[in-house]
Amino acid sequence: MKSALFTLIIFVALSFILLRLAGWYSYKSGPKSVVTPETFGDLPTTPNVATSSLTFASEQEQVSAWTALQAVIEDLGRTSKVSGTSEFLHYTARTPICGWTDDVYLLKAEGESTIQLRSQSRVGHSDLGANRKRLDEILEKADLSAD
Repeated sequence: MKSALFTLIIFVALSFILLRLAGWYSYKSGPKSVVTPETFGDLPTTPNVATSSLTFASEQEQVSAWTALQAVIEDLGRTSKVSGTSEFLHYTARTPICGWTDDVYLLKAEGESTIQLRSQSRVGHSDLGANRKRLDEILEKADLSAD
């Protein structure tokens, strides 16, 4: 019985170490593809990406929401700003247990009064809904609702 328990403990420990190493790799490897304002709408065919779109009645509402979204993302924890302009922002978000790195993008469309949000995993085929949950949490905390 002790041998089986010891084997199980070793197996679980090694599995966790391998998952953490994979999380480290996802952080060091960078995004799967470079997302720019021009390629923002080009989505992968895998289910590990989530998007949301916000439409505003005025440019003032759009600017207010843009500021609120930035503040919420920066306050989430385990997030870092990678790059940004007045119309395009790129953040990384780390998952809590394994440390997987996901990319979060915001695109403010000038003249259209819209903001597009995108959260995408760097590794794996599926994210088990993590990116959708992240976007929903961001929108909820910013007191915004997607179209």
